[in-house]
Amino acid sequence: MIKRIYDFVQNDIVPEGFENGVVYVIDAGKCFKDEKQREHTLMRLAVCVQGLVNRGFKKYNTAIALDLDGTDGFWLDYITGPGKTYNGLERKYIFSKDEMLELFAPFMRRYGIVAWDKEVASTANVASTICGIEGGVPVMQDNRPHSLFTELKEKYGVPVKTDLCGMFGSLKKGDLITGTNRTSTGSKKCDAYIWAMEKYFDKCNPELLAYTPDGAVEYEGNPVSKRGDAAMAKTCGIPNHDYFFHKQCFFFDLTSYAGEVPSDEPDQPLGTDAATLKELLKRRYDSAKGKFGMALGFPPWHVKYTSHVDGKYIMDPARLEWHFVELTTTFNCGIEADAAHPCWMSNGSLYTNYERTCIPRGNREAQKIEFDPDTYYFTVAWSGDFDCSPWMKMRVPQVWAADENRGKIPLTYGYNLNLVDRIPMAFDYIFENQTESDFIVGGEGMGYTIPDALFEGFIGKEANLDYEYWTRYPGKENHFTVRELPDGDTAYYDYAKPYAEDLKIDIFARTIDGFSIMSDKVFALYNRIATRGSFMQNTSAGKYDLQIYEGTPYTRIMDVGGQDYATFAHNVRLRLKGRDEKFMAIGFCDMGTNVGTPSGFKEFLETFYAVAEKEDPGTKYRYVDINTYIELVKRSGRGEKID
Repeated sequence: MIKRIYDFVQNDIVPEGFENGVVYVIDAGKCFKDEKQREHTLMRLAVCVQGLVNRGFKKYNTAIALDLDGTDGFWLDYITGPGKTYNGLERKYIFSKDEMLELFAPFMRRYGIVAWDKEVASTANVASTICGIEGGVPVMQDNRPHSLFTELKEKYGVPVKTDLCGMFGSLKKGDLITGTNRTSTGSKKCDAYIWAMEKYFDKCNPELLAYTPDGAVEYEGNPVSKRGDAAMAKTCGIPNHDYFFHKQCFFFDLTSYAGEVPSDEPDQPLGTDAATLKELLKRRYDSAKGKFGMALGFPPWHVKYTSHVDGKYIMDPARLEWHFVELTTTFNCGIEADAAHPCWMSNGSLYTNYERTCIPRGNREAQKIEFDPDTYYFTVAWSGDFDCSPWMKMRVPQVWAADENRGKIPLTYGYNLNLVDRIPMAFDYIFENQTESDFIVGGEGMGYTIPDALFEGFIGKEANLDYEYWTRYPGKENHFTVRELPDGDTAYYDYAKPYAEDLKIDIFARTIDGFSIMSDKVFALYNRIATRGSFMQNTSAGKYDLQIYEGTPYTRIMDVGGQDYATFAHNVRLRLKGRDEKFMAIGFCDMGTNVGTPSGFKEFLETFYAVAEKEDPGTKYRYVDINTYIELVKRSGRGEKID
């Protein structure tokens, strides 16, 4: 059992109209298809009801599941199996929009509509914040006869509880924002968030924030909705909202970079988005009394804010990612990176209620092999980019349930510790099926962070000069990330350590420090949590491939590519042969290449030894599991010593 450091309790929401002892399964392929309205509109409503109903599962014994992708059925079968949390519930399937709305109608009549303004897209997120606190459903105000807004009012008798329309669109900079003593920022987008912070933030979960695209992706009159990735509701992250509603989060969509106006509101005063985001992060920090927390979501680079959507913008997706994570970390907040793609995470509100039953046993200890100073050793530090629940939820069934070669060769799987809150059943499944050759490590640690940004005085860098091709934006005054708050290492430790202990995780396998180089302060912090050792993303390692901090190894992860197994094996051998320490850790994202699966890696390893024998027959190469690798590093006496 993980010892929680937060005691926040969500508001009770009564599941009016839902039967006790039932899990309702909504068929997304049928319920959200309607010629009269976009699937975004229907899904936004459905996942709100889902999240609020599932919040009360332990009290009311009723739940809603969404059948959206190929893994939802797998996980529903698992969590309703013998001895599992949802065992014994009757399944009732919902196959049409009308059937879904009929089911939801009593609930919606009880709590009402929070109407958002299509001319101020951020009000969609404000409406969702209100619904998470008070109940209700967020619906775009649209008085056309065929709209969902009209249908709910006229056919189902759902009242409008709160109307956000017309509140922010006409304000001029300096005007008072309605109902507050705050003056307008000159941005209708940000004014809506300022109003919501003033009115509602103190009622929101202090641990978690919800970063998700606003209503611009839904309203067809908004240019953002015309971008390719905005065409489907799931690629806009709308399925993720159920978890945000369940946890009573504050919803937002803002860019962290003050150096250019955001693409969704190009007429706002420069830097307003970033200033509003900083205020939001500071409010969370103060509300949590400095405790570490999480922002659930990711910069929506595929529809906003970056050069990907408009070539006139400086920020590309990767640099905005690091810039955002730098900023959140300076306010003691990591992120759970629901990044495109797949960025959609259905049923988080269902899964988070799941109670784990399998006690983790930890990884197999290092093999007792003799260290050979003439051998080149390599290991896999991580397979899979699992800093978010969507990717882990999707890949665990494919790798752990369907790959016949799992367990035949040692392989490392890195999962960020915080994911156990949102998809606890995936961890149970892994621990139940773990073999001695399956090594479970902590991924990036407790959320995705830039760890040096935990320390007072941190200044984010424009680029790492050793890697000029990573330069992302020109250095402009006042646009660097700066930490002004006191050190946050204790807050991070207090948040992360209970998770590491409960999950028996003693390695962080892919720590990322952006353009900064990992400092001794970070090593000292990680030594207390990832007690066996850690592995650093390439640019974060600085000058040395291998560093030993007070006896604990820190290894650079080498980025290696190849279009086929032979090329990949050739490149790994060349990189390994070039290491003075004769040790190398590799990592790869298994969302893009089969080499990250057990079967794929088995084929790669066989190819590697064949290539090595052909290209370099006089040299000894040896692949070892991650624990054995760390033990051999310690015995070797190699690496830069830091005391």
